[in-house]
Amino acid sequence: MATITPAVNPNKVAGLGRWLVKVALPFVVAGLEDAFSDGVGQAAPADDVQWRRVNWRFTRLTPATTVEDVAMFGFDVVNMTGGNIDSSWTAGDYTAVDAAMTELWGVLQGLVSSSHTLTEIQYHARSFHHDLPIGAGVPQLQPGSTKEVNRFARSGPPLHVLTKNAAGGVPGQALPYQNAMSVTFRTAARKHWGRCYIPGLAIADMTGTNGRFASATCTAVANAFAECASDLGANDFFIMVPSTQNDSKYATSLQSVKEIVVDDVPDVIRRRRPKQASIKAVGVATP
Repeated sequence: MATITPAVNPNKVAGLGRWLVKVALPFVVAGLEDAFSDGVGQAAPADDVQWRRVNWRFTRLTPATTVEDVAMFGFDVVNMTGGNIDSSWTAGDYTAVDAAMTELWGVLQGLVSSSHTLTEIQYHARSFHHDLPIGAGVPQLQPGSTKEVNRFARSGPPLHVLTKNAAGGVPGQALPYQNAMSVTFRTAARKHWGRCYIPGLAIADMTGTNGRFASATCTAVANAFAECASDLGANDFFIMVPSTQNDSKYATSLQSVKEIVVDDVPDVIRRRRPKQASIKAVGVATP
């Protein structure tokens, strides 16, 4: 368990807050100390700071003879026991978080097209890479390579899987694969906000005139994520955003989410674009 000194004060009722946990020095919160009104703490030992990346995986219906990969989104959840970071999740811990994820899916399912099926929710161990050159300018390259140094350690296979196999609740009428709704996790530091992108929403979730998500859809998703954060907080789990740099230097921290925002502008996630065409029409001039 990594001890946080001085202690931060997560809001267990809302599951949201304004705290920062520094994981490796140096980390300068230039001009932002007042923004983190629930506390700025230092976690030690740094090697024992671990959390879970919660990944939602969806299969997608495709035309005959075509095959597509899964659509996926995820966010980060930290376990805090007695005000400190607890990296050792028990079976009871996973059960508690599973319940919050199931309740969130209960809302999202009513907005997702039946073309998308939530197959499972995977929990991966997540931690900062131990060789990250803290304090060095960004980017630093791996020796003998043109690739940037790894910011996170390899997570390996999931430590826990919640099986679902549940199709979306809106019959057909799916938006294009690459259209998504963004959910923004706002931290106290604007440059460190996080996001996830919900796939598979239906045409019915849009307005009929200007190609934006309907107000009711935005409100439903925002409220569902806020409720999820509250359910997690009640059991000492918190959605947060891991940060690997500050002021153009490598610096590691965990930042709490102070509010969750959903807007009406559809996003385009290019990696979800169909990989195979089922129709290729060659133009022929007509008389």
